[in-house]
Amino acid sequence: MKNESKEQRIKVCIIDDDLSSRNSLKDQLSKDDRIWFYGEYNSGESFLKAFKSPFSPDVCLIDIKLSEDPDGVQGMECAKRIKEKSSDIHVIIITAYPDAENFAQAREIGADYIEKGTRGEVLIDKIITSRQNIPNETSDEEQIISIRLSNQDKIDLPSLIKQIEDFIEDTSRLSPMQKKVLTLQLSGMSVDTIAKELDIEPVTVRTHLDRAKSKGAKAVRVPNLWEYIKL
Repeated sequence: MKNESKEQRIKVCIIDDDLSSRNSLKDQLSKDDRIWFYGEYNSGESFLKAFKSPFSPDVCLIDIKLSEDPDGVQGMECAKRIKEKSSDIHVIIITAYPDAENFAQAREIGADYIEKGTRGEVLIDKIITSRQNIPNETSDEEQIISIRLSNQDKIDLPSLIKQIEDFIEDTSRLSPMQKKVLTLQLSGMSVDTIAKELDIEPVTVRTHLDRAKSKGAKAVRVPNLWEYIKL
């Protein structure tokens, strides 16, 4: 892997009250020359106090449970405050016990969500990809009308409407479980995490995914469209 100058590296902060977890994350990040370990914090309060110019991380890894104190700043609240102050910072919430409610909250505030213990290369890939796909500064309406394809072309409004109509027609043929499994998978959950969340076997998850994708293949080709359709 080529060496990057410090200025080119992705600045990553870790916010976790558990020292061993912080050390484990630091060890994973130190193996990639594209990442600059920018700081570690054992609470949401300590990070938020430091979070002012010129301090400017690119990515924050935040444990969802930061304090035993019910009045302390927990991971989701810390992530929300970070995104409110600087929407360009990519926040990745880390949890040992993923569930649909927290996953939905993370998506709502624009944060990523990953299970604790995820392989280092997967975490690093998520960090690197997040900085390669920073969206242009456009309004929510412009982002919906201008959903980007992989070749960076934009979908014009009539085409978008047609694809939404196709999407609705395709998803109407899905069973409730197929909708639930496919929505979770497209939002970033792994097969094993979905299986734990829904209390079913991984092989059952894969079966639902295969059947759902075969019924809704046209809709799946539109990136992020699931975020704008309520099933």
